[in-house]
Amino acid sequence: TIQYPLFIKPLDGSSGINNFKINNKDELVFFSKYVKNPIIQEFVEGNEYCVDIFCDFNGNPITITPKLRIAHSSGEITKAKVIKDHEIIELGKKIAEIFKPVGEINFDCIKNDNGVFVIEINGRFAGGAPISFKAGSNSPMRIYEILLGKEVNYNEDFKDGFIALRFGNAVYINDGEL
Repeated sequence: TIQYPLFIKPLDGSSGINNFKINNKDELVFFSKYVKNPIIQEFVEGNEYCVDIFCDFNGNPITITPKLRIAHSSGEITKAKVIKDHEIIELGKKIAEIFKPVGEINFDCIKNDNGVFVIEINGRFAGGAPISFKAGSNSPMRIYEILLGKEVNYNEDFKDGFIALRFGNAVYINDGEL
């Protein structure tokens, strides 16, 4: 038997568009037809984290940076707190060991009293990756160092408790308008 609630989203979705909690069979039938190319998964409640993983050219992790998603807008993290959560970091190491990614990937997970549940893995820089950079997990700089032939090793030198706010606005000022 199916256990509700469930969660549905497009396989190739973005920004939280067409993501829905499914509470019963009628909603499952409706949203299965409404959402194109759907993924249906268990609905998990708890604290949501976006975790940046940076690996070298051999798939060895260099940094794994968990960010607690405090606020978001249209699927993008707008307020986050970087937390050295070793349970999540160890999960990131397992993901890196399995997939052997090169460069930056990220995963989203939910942590609650029952454990940590991966809800998504993306083979790219996340929109909130600059938060990790500013906290000390500077992947672009590590790429540069690797390309220069420097030895780059795993570290957790990022700032624990670092809080960041992101804004999606652009401000344009022409010279002389100040």
